[in-house]
Amino acid sequence: MKLVKETRLSVPTMSCGGCARGIVLALEALEGVARVKVNLRNRTLEVSHDLMLLSTDALAEALEETGFPGCEIPDLDAASAAPGSCQVD
Repeated sequence: MKLVKETRLSVPTMSCGGCARGIVLALEALEGVARVKVNLRNRTLEVSHDLMLLSTDALAEALEETGFPGCEIPDLDAASAAPGSCQVD
């Protein structure tokens, strides 16, 4: 049984098409990821994934392993605040 979730992530350090492509390729390779959509202008990702195979926390960890730490944006209406919503070291 699939339990598909649409997770929106803020990725403040994603600044170019090359960064975005690397992130998309890495996340699409994960079991359970169905789709990754990038909004480079807002520095956000929308990821459709099966929660039975990949939790939101595991998705964020995989994102950090690409060298681009990010965090979940809990409310889809918070997209306008997304670029500054994530604190990264």
